[in-house]
Amino acid sequence: MADEKPQTSSKAILNPRSSGTTTIGSVPPVDPPDGPRRSPLREGGIGERLLVVLTILLTFGAAAYVFSAEEQDALSDPLKRAARGEVDSGTAISFTRRENIRRALTVIGETAAPGATIGTFTIRPDRIDVTTINPDGRTQTGQVDLDYSLELRDFSTSDYDGLDRSEIDPAAPAKIIDRAQRAAGLLPADFDYMTISAYPTELIESSWSAFWSEPPRGNDIAAAIDGSDVRPLGTADAAARKAQAKATAAAERARRAAAKQAELAIEQAKCAVKALDGEALARCYR
Repeated sequence: MADEKPQTSSKAILNPRSSGTTTIGSVPPVDPPDGPRRSPLREGGIGERLLVVLTILLTFGAAAYVFSAEEQDALSDPLKRAARGEVDSGTAISFTRRENIRRALTVIGETAAPGATIGTFTIRPDRIDVTTINPDGRTQTGQVDLDYSLELRDFSTSDYDGLDRSEIDPAAPAKIIDRAQRAAGLLPADFDYMTISAYPTELIESSWSAFWSEPPRGNDIAAAIDGSDVRPLGTADAAARKAQAKATAAAERARRAAAKQAELAIEQAKCAVKALDGEALARCYR
């Protein structure tokens, strides 16, 4: 058997200077100057580009998450909401709500001096202003914000005994706002503030005074410390009205008794004129 020769490829090249073609021998493939050609997949080109894209996406995603978190914090932060005017008496975080007032009273008790009482207590939807009276008569004032922070500062002195925290009914403000709407048409959204003060005498009972921004007139209300007896500010409270009614009834009874006595005296005088003897005269005054 004859030896087999390795196959070689021949390539026909057109010779422009002749009418035929020139055949040359085997032409090996030529590599580029920088070395053999390699597949982009093998050299990692697509993988690197994919990594860059993923990095960009993750960066934007993280930035979007941070922005969203900050935006959510700005929307939910109570102090920022108050600054934007988003807190009124109908808002869940408002200080007109019973549970929020109760929490604020607890903060006041924890911050004030031991044995301190409350001299003034003013509620707005977004804050509570308070004056405390220490046992030695020194007073301090401060403000409870919607984050329930409180810093008391020395203010002056007072001879008032003040109110114990337990005397302030946390449910009273909401009752007053509701009853003011039903009795006087004052809208909860227009509520401005209400305040309670301790008086130095038992002759005047502590009570609430509440104010609305609208309407321009007839926008103030008074109420008992427990939220009852809602009435126009400046009018007598229930106790005063009861005492006045009692005095009026007593005066009416006295007037009627005096009138009856006057009628009797007139009848006796007429009888005496007609009496003919002492016995008849005596009968006139029996």
